[in-house]
Amino acid sequence: MRKIVLAMTLVMVLGIVVSAEAMLYDRGGGLIYCDTLDITWLQDVNYAKTSEYDLDGWMTWDEAMTWANNLTYYDSVRDVIWGDWRLPTTVDGAMVFGFEGDPDGDGDYNYTYGYNLANSEMGHLFFNELGNKAYRATDGTSPQPGWGLSETGDFINLQPSIYWSSTEQASYPGAAWFFDFKMGYQISNLQDLTLCAWAVRDGDISAAPVPEPGTMSLIVMGLLGIVSLSKFGQWYR
Repeated sequence: MRKIVLAMTLVMVLGIVVSAEAMLYDRGGGLIYCDTLDITWLQDVNYAKTSEYDLDGWMTWDEAMTWANNLTYYDSVRDVIWGDWRLPTTVDGAMVFGFEGDPDGDGDYNYTYGYNLANSEMGHLFFNELGNKAYRATDGTSPQPGWGLSETGDFINLQPSIYWSSTEQASYPGAAWFFDFKMGYQISNLQDLTLCAWAVRDGDISAAPVPEPGTMSLIVMGLLGIVSLSKFGQWYR
């Protein structure tokens, strides 16, 4: 009986811990893991500048691709040098254009133009993980209240700027897709433009995240509860 009670208590504690976890995990060492896409972001979004690879971190698409593909990053927590970095991906042809006319005759045409799309890794982060809003609402209304990069999470140097993806536009040679962290839209443009670059890699660099303070408190409370039940079980038996 005591073993059953203890097992049920442990499941309850672990269940609480799981529900308290978010979709982004700070793994330490300047690395943040997204479990829904199974990718690891550099915490320092402008690492190209911080590491003195580039003067300001703004590069052409070719320069950004070269930087990300050749990047090696030292993880001080695990004492490991991580490679296999890349620019984030998007979906080629992911720009959606919807035109609703000018029903109220005020000259402000209601349309959406690459806004509110979470089918890129950066769009998914902007909308789903960080909870930001695009300039235009899904019905075309603009500006919608609270739009812009208001939430940056635990990331460092994440600016309301435009960031390259690694995805080229197949229908327009010499163009590639990017995501705008100010307006909340994705579109393509010529690869010789200078935009920001952010590195990401596939997979998780740690099987066990460092618990947040709130999560650790729940674990401690759960363990204390297990100990208490154990003593109660001995007395009851």
